[in-house]
Amino acid sequence: MKINSKIPLQVLSLCFILIFHYSCSKDSDLLTDYVTSENMDTSDIGLLIIDDTYFMSATSNVTLDVLANDTFENEEEVNITETSSPSNGTVAINDNNTITYTPDSEVIEQVSDTTNNEVVEVVDTFTYTTEVVNEDETVSTETGNVTVTVTEDPDKTFMGQLKAFPGAEGFGKNATGGRGGIVYHVTNLNDDGPGSLRKGMEDVDGARTIVFDISGQINLESRIYTFPLYSKGSSENRLTIAGETAPGSGITIANYGITIRNGNVIMRHLRIRPGSNNGQDSPDCISITPHNGDDASNIIIDHCSLSWSQDENIGIEGQSGNPVSNVTIQNCIISESLNAYAVLVGRNVKNLSMLNNLFANTGDRNPEHSYGDGSSFEFNNNIIYNYKRGVTIPYGIGKFDAINNKFKVKSAPATFNYYYARNNVENPTGDADDGVIHQSGGITEGTPYGEMSTNWESWNQSSPTMSSLYSPTPASDLDAKLLGHIGANYTSNGMLFDDPVDKRILSNYENSAGNFITNESSVGGFPSLNSIKRPANYDTDGDGMADAWELEQGLNPNDSGDGNDDRNGDGYTNLEEFLFSLVQ
Repeated sequence: MKINSKIPLQVLSLCFILIFHYSCSKDSDLLTDYVTSENMDTSDIGLLIIDDTYFMSATSNVTLDVLANDTFENEEEVNITETSSPSNGTVAINDNNTITYTPDSEVIEQVSDTTNNEVVEVVDTFTYTTEVVNEDETVSTETGNVTVTVTEDPDKTFMGQLKAFPGAEGFGKNATGGRGGIVYHVTNLNDDGPGSLRKGMEDVDGARTIVFDISGQINLESRIYTFPLYSKGSSENRLTIAGETAPGSGITIANYGITIRNGNVIMRHLRIRPGSNNGQDSPDCISITPHNGDDASNIIIDHCSLSWSQDENIGIEGQSGNPVSNVTIQNCIISESLNAYAVLVGRNVKNLSMLNNLFANTGDRNPEHSYGDGSSFEFNNNIIYNYKRGVTIPYGIGKFDAINNKFKVKSAPATFNYYYARNNVENPTGDADDGVIHQSGGITEGTPYGEMSTNWESWNQSSPTMSSLYSPTPASDLDAKLLGHIGANYTSNGMLFDDPVDKRILSNYENSAGNFITNESSVGGFPSLNSIKRPANYDTDGDGMADAWELEQGLNPNDSGDGNDDRNGDGYTNLEEFLFSLVQ
């Protein structure tokens, strides 16, 4: 971007390649790591010119989030005011500060009408201008350049826009995880030591992807952290935990849970069930909280099964001046917390998305945010079943959206689905006027209460307060969309692992059965899991990719370095494409 300013600025030019809509997006981690992880102010490093390049298929239009890779401290204060006119299409500025590009019909026809496998590309360019009102009431304008390439190249349309993985949504969708780092193999079910999950999470430095060469239950003797408890994490301590790589019935983590303490973390296809017999004092399945000033941003938890915690199944809390930010929890089963609490969101949490999850047999905190301290939280397309209290939001500064959720009642709940009130403990001076809340599109089966409490209804805004660019499904379609496609054991296309606990939870929902529990033994306890190990010739070179898949893709199963290559230039590494193949 070009910043018009009277102050001399040093110029740093970076180009992020973002590929949208049946395409792919290549973005550099450099700027994110440099500015966010090191907590630098952009004014201290001078001018950042960040132009955008998009690839799209020959379709009617595409929505471009051109501000996503820019470095505004408060993006909500930025307005796109105008664009130039492209030569081969039209552009329109949307209310949510995105831009819709529509190629001319002649371009679509030209690109689509290819012969002899010829790849046709039409390149178009335009500029956009932004305005920001500064604290001294002066106005800063900035101009960015956008290049759009319309193509039907199949190698650039397979995995879609570059995100954490295909299907990632919400504010955490751009987490990079261990992309480009080393591969760590979990080879045993031990609590600690070489080949253990703990070793890979706490003792290995740098960007890494954890894969599993074994299935079964890991009985932890203490909580696992994404790096050691009493050390400060590296800004490059990016992590992907690929539970989908496990053979057999997958991985269950028992007795204790996991604490995420740094940013750029991707966690998928794990079952985390602490249970009642460990006497622990850190009982959540997953906790997200920064430590020692570390950056806990860009985190996504996808297709996990979280149950039998002794407090909340999920707890999230930032620190003063160091919030947890840009987090997505999606496609998870959150069930049977032993203390009847599902999700608690504490202080200093910015841009949290909870999308397409099933809450089942969790009495309270479905979810609850305890503080009105400037948080921002979207809760869309979730199913909440058999609950006493639904969504609870406190008075105070903050934004909250709840769109197209479904509540299903087994026995009468204690209150409304959406409850807005003062928290007299954590925020006794919170003012209802300071909160901006929106609820719409929800449906309820079987409750005598209305959708919203009187206070919520009085303060409910008519339109959403924020946008991660996720498009909610109608609540009436959620059963078909989610059931049989969520939790650690399922993918968007069917079953990955066989697990009786999740099967029972889904059956409870479908048959209006199940209860709140205080001990997992009342529902059969931990199921017996066979421990299966991958054979030595499954992944000869140890790059995380199966030899058979490498041969099928024309890769070398004896080259340990080709997992970080990008054979088709779509921004995803070969290893990431292999991981995607496991859940298609």
